[in-house]
Amino acid sequence: MFHFEMKAIFLIFTIVIAFSNATIPECSGGVVTFDKPANTTIGTSYPGVFNNSNIQNFPKLYNCDYQINVPQNYSARVHLYVVTNDNTTAPVQVTDQLGRSEEVQSVKNTLFFFISPGGKIQLSTGNREVGFGFVIYWDEYPNFTTNYLNISKSNNLPPIYAIDLQQQVLISAETRVSLTIQPPVLSSNLQYMRGLIFFDGPDWNSPYLGTGLELLNLKSQFVSTGAQLTALYIGNSGFISDCPMIVLDYENTKNITQFYSIYCMKDQECEPMSMDARNSVVALQLYHRPAAVHYVLTALNGAGVVKAYDGGGNSNLLAAYEVQNSQLSLPQKFFGQLTTLLFTGGKSTISLTRKRDSFGMTTDYDQSGFISSDPYEPPSSSRHTNITLHSPDPKLATFKVSNVATTMVNGSRLTLTSYMNEMVLLQMIIDTSNTVVPNSTLRFPGTSLSVEYYPSIADTGAFYMNFQVIKLSSTNLSLMILIFLLC
Repeated sequence: MFHFEMKAIFLIFTIVIAFSNATIPECSGGVVTFDKPANTTIGTSYPGVFNNSNIQNFPKLYNCDYQINVPQNYSARVHLYVVTNDNTTAPVQVTDQLGRSEEVQSVKNTLFFFISPGGKIQLSTGNREVGFGFVIYWDEYPNFTTNYLNISKSNNLPPIYAIDLQQQVLISAETRVSLTIQPPVLSSNLQYMRGLIFFDGPDWNSPYLGTGLELLNLKSQFVSTGAQLTALYIGNSGFISDCPMIVLDYENTKNITQFYSIYCMKDQECEPMSMDARNSVVALQLYHRPAAVHYVLTALNGAGVVKAYDGGGNSNLLAAYEVQNSQLSLPQKFFGQLTTLLFTGGKSTISLTRKRDSFGMTTDYDQSGFISSDPYEPPSSSRHTNITLHSPDPKLATFKVSNVATTMVNGSRLTLTSYMNEMVLLQMIIDTSNTVVPNSTLRFPGTSLSVEYYPSIADTGAFYMNFQVIKLSSTNLSLMILIFLLC
C-alpha cells in the first residue's frame, strides 16, 4: 500500500512538472507579435486567461520581446502584471514608439498605453522566476470633445487645465506653447497619466511628443515647434482630472531648463528637495488644489537666489530670497493657486510643509514676509483670506505693514486688527472709501495682528501686503498703556 501511494504521488508530481513545463510559452525568434483582432470588444490575454491569483511563472533566463502593433486612429490599452520578490533589477521594460523606456519591477493590473504604430514590452527574468502577463484592448478613438485655450506672452496667470474623459484640448500660443504637468494626489493614480498624450500641432496626426507621465518624469516642459499643441486623453479613468496642465507662452519659460513639482499630504512635512541651479534656471511649481491646505516654505539651505512668482512665468514677483540669508523671511505661506519658485546661482535644499499652523507664529524680531489673496479663484467666498500673525511668544511687538496694494470694488474690505492677548488695541478697515496712502507704512502694537480680506461677489481684484515684526518702541508702549487705562 505504501509503495502504491508513493508511486501515485510521484506520478502526480511528474504530471504537474510536465504540465508546468508544457505551459511555458514559446518565444520563437525572441519576438511575439500582437496585432489588432477583428473583434476588439474582448481583450487579448497573454499567456492565456489569468487573474491576480494564477499569474503564469516564467523560468529563470527567459527572454522575450512582445511587439504590440497599433493601427492609425486606435490606441492599445495594456493591463500589465509583473510579480517578483527580487528587487535588484527590473525584469520588464516597456518602450513606446519614441524609444522611451520605463522599467517595471512589480505591478498588478497597471495601465500602459500605445498609439500608432505601437510599442514593445520586454521580459528578461534573469536568475529568478517572474510572474508575468498582460491583457491588451485596442480602442478606436472616440469623437473627442474639443476645448480651445489661447495664451499670449502677456498672460500673467497661466491657464491651469484639467482634461476630462473623451476630451482633447487645442492650445494656441502667441509664439510657441510651453506645457508642464502636476502629479495626482495619490501615487496609485500616476498610471492614468500614461493615457494623457501630446502632439506637436493642431491634431493627433501631428508629431507625437509623449505622455503626461513621461513629461512629469523628465522634469521638463513640452514645447511646440509652431504655435499650437494638442493634448488628448485616451484612457477611461476620471482620475486624470487630478493631473492639471500648466500652459504658458514659451517666451516666458525659455530660460528655464528644469521644472519640478511636488505633492505631499495635508498636515505633513514634505520631503526636502535638492535644486541644482549652479549653471541654469530651475523651477519648482507649487500647485494648490481648491479648498486644500497651502504650502509653506520653512527653510532654504545652500547657496543661490530663489524668487517666488504668483503664476507660472517670470512676472508677478512675490518675494526674493538669498538662500544663505533667508532665515528671517521664513516661514512663508504661498496663497495662490500656483506659485513658481525660480532657483538661480547655486545648489540649495528647500523644505516645505502643509501643516496648518506653520505660518504666523514668529520666533524672533525682524521676521518678515507677505500676505496676499488668491487672484486665480473666481469671485467667491473661497478668496476670503484670514491670517493671524503672533509676536515672539509671549513678548509684545510692533507689526509693521507696508506696500499695501489692493484693487477693490464696493463691498470688498481689508481689516487689520491688533490685539494684546484678546483685547483689541487698534483696527483699520480699508475699502473703496478708506484707502491706504501709496508707499505708506502702518504700525500696529500688540501680541498679534489679524489680517482679514473679504472680497465682494463682483470683486475680481486682489490684495498684497508686506509685514515685519519688530521690537516695541517706547512710543507704542506708551500708546498701549494709554489704551489699557482708557479701557
